[in-house]
Amino acid sequence: MDVLDVGQGLSVLVQTKDKALLYDSGAKFSQRFDIGQRVVVPYLNYIGLQQLDILMISHRDNDHAGGADSVMQLMNVQQLLAQEDVVKDKSRADKADKSCEAGQSWVWNGVNFEVLYSDRNTKKSNNRSCVLKVWNEYYSLLLPGDIESKVEQNMLKYQAEKLTADVLLMPHHGSNTSSSKSWLEKLKPQLAIASAAYKNRFGHPRVRVVKRYHELGSRVLNTANSGMIQIKLPASAVAGIAEPLQHRKVSTHYWNHRF
Repeated sequence: MDVLDVGQGLSVLVQTKDKALLYDSGAKFSQRFDIGQRVVVPYLNYIGLQQLDILMISHRDNDHAGGADSVMQLMNVQQLLAQEDVVKDKSRADKADKSCEAGQSWVWNGVNFEVLYSDRNTKKSNNRSCVLKVWNEYYSLLLPGDIESKVEQNMLKYQAEKLTADVLLMPHHGSNTSSSKSWLEKLKPQLAIASAAYKNRFGHPRVRVVKRYHELGSRVLNTANSGMIQIKLPASAVAGIAEPLQHRKVSTHYWNHRF
C-alpha cells in the first residue's frame, strides 16, 4: 500500500502480485492543475504501472475525487467503482463501471477486498464514503474515506465481526468528527495514517484524535511529515508488518546534499 503525499486529500495505491487498485485521486485546483495529473499519474508511470484494474472513488468531495478525470484520461483504467455523481468524464459511462455498493467483494492473488459500507442516500457527502477493507490470511487494512462517527457507530452495530484493521487510514484525515473511541477500541490498529497537508487550515489530524490513537497503543504517521508512506502486508504471521517506508526520510534531493 502506497499512501501518496497529495497534500490535503487522499490517494492510496494498493497492489497485489499483478493487480492494482487506486483509492481516490487527490484534489483538482483549477482547469490546469490537479493532483491526478501532476502527482498520481506521474508516480504510477514512475513505478512502471501500465494499468489500474480498479479506480475506486470513495465520495465526491474534491480532495478525494478531483483528480479522477485526469487519472482516467492518462491511465488504462479497467473499471471504475464510484457513485454516479462523482466523475464528470462521460466517456467512462460504460459497462465496465459500477456504482460502489456495500457487499461488493473480490479476490486478487489470495488478497481479499470487500466494500463494507456505502450509502448514496445520506445527505452528508462524507458519510457517503465507500469503506474498503483489504486483507490476507494474517493482516488487514481499512480505507474508510471520510466517514464520521455516525457511520462508525452504524458499522459497530451491524458489522462488528468485520471490523479488524492492522493498518488504518484515519477517517476524514484525523478530524474530530471521526475516529470515535468505541470504534477504535474495536479496530485496535497497529498503525494509523493521516493523509493531510502541512499546517493545513483544518488542523488535521487533530491533537485529541492523535492522542486517542496513542492511548490505544497505535503508532501514528502523517504524510505531511513523512511524505509518501509505503507499507507491505506479508503473507506470513512470522514476518510481521515491515517498518513503513517514509519517503521524506529516505529520498535524496539536491537541497539536502551536504557539500
